[in-house]
Amino acid sequence: MVRRTELAAPRQSAVIAAVMGVLFASIPALSGPANGPSICDEVARESLDELILRRAILIEPRRRDSPLRYLNISDEEVREIQSVAAEVVGKVLLTIGPVVVGCSCEDGSNCTGQVWILAHLPNDTVGLLLSKIEGHWNIGKVQRWWLRDADLRIREHCSSTTECDAFTRAWRDHMDDFPQCGLKKKEMAYISEAALRCNRKRR
Repeated sequence: MVRRTELAAPRQSAVIAAVMGVLFASIPALSGPANGPSICDEVARESLDELILRRAILIEPRRRDSPLRYLNISDEEVREIQSVAAEVVGKVLLTIGPVVVGCSCEDGSNCTGQVWILAHLPNDTVGLLLSKIEGHWNIGKVQRWWLRDADLRIREHCSSTTECDAFTRAWRDHMDDFPQCGLKKKEMAYISEAALRCNRKRR
């Protein structure tokens, strides 16, 4: 379901690399050996999360108008789309956009097309991206990830340590669930190598 994201726009790789370099270089000087999770690993994890968020924003579900599928949508497909959409928005009036060919790698190699729909709720209109996977319309991995993201952000402002710890665990699981096929390998390798160098300096 589409929403206005409060996350910053994607930043250039060179800028991220420079900032991370300063962070990893300063960590050993700011902290001595510590028990438990390494602060170097924590910074590396947060950097990976940032890469994931940048990619997620880039492919956030939205309407596409090309490349159009040659065949028009069939009555059977419309019924299937209505059934799948009802899982999220209930049985409401839908506006179904054009069917387009292709999907991001995150939705899997069996995804062949997508369609953007608008669900007209009593007091709102929301968008939802459906994907044709193995010949059937369904909610793809990316759209499901964004639906969970919206649910998680409702819990973001926790009021107790227990709630905050639970949110942190849920957030980490959420980030781990995002497929990493679209992440830049060079950036991921840089994070891993920088964390290793940082940990060596702390010993």
